[in-house]
Amino acid sequence: MPESPAGPSAGTYSHSEHARPHLGPTGGRVQAMAKANLPFLVLNPLARWRIFWDLTVMLLVLYNLIMVPYKLAFVETQRARFPERNLAELYADLAIDCLFLFDIVLNFLTTFEEINAKGESAFVTHRGHIVWNYLFSWFLLDLVGSVPPRPPPSRTKWTRRVPHPVLIGHAASLTPY
Repeated sequence: MPESPAGPSAGTYSHSEHARPHLGPTGGRVQAMAKANLPFLVLNPLARWRIFWDLTVMLLVLYNLIMVPYKLAFVETQRARFPERNLAELYADLAIDCLFLFDIVLNFLTTFEEINAKGESAFVTHRGHIVWNYLFSWFLLDLVGSVPPRPPPSRTKWTRRVPHPVLIGHAASLTPY
């Protein structure tokens, strides 16, 4: 099979070919990936900002792991008595949910490491392969985890009461409402 202009396998970047031996496997991997010319909107998973982002998301997951059960068990019962105390908390939870959704977008753009049959690893940089890999690996779990665990309020001052389907028609006139 003839080689493409991009190299032996287009869409991958092999760090083993470019790593310095004295840096060790991790140091060479980081340095080689940092020097790689990635396509537009393909993100390096070993960049400092990306590692910081992943740590931030991990801390937000731990926060949700602790606070969601607590809020569902104890705080939800107090919302009717003290509605003004929960506004800042509501905005914070909304911001966290938006950050989780933004993380999904970033994951669709981030390269991943693939190990071939010879045991050599390479970073896949082809956008279609990145999207396909994420769709069939972590996407569903990330999407389910990004949806707020609480249902929206059933009745607010902006909604009107919708009658029950059984009570529509003649039976609606018999209800005490």
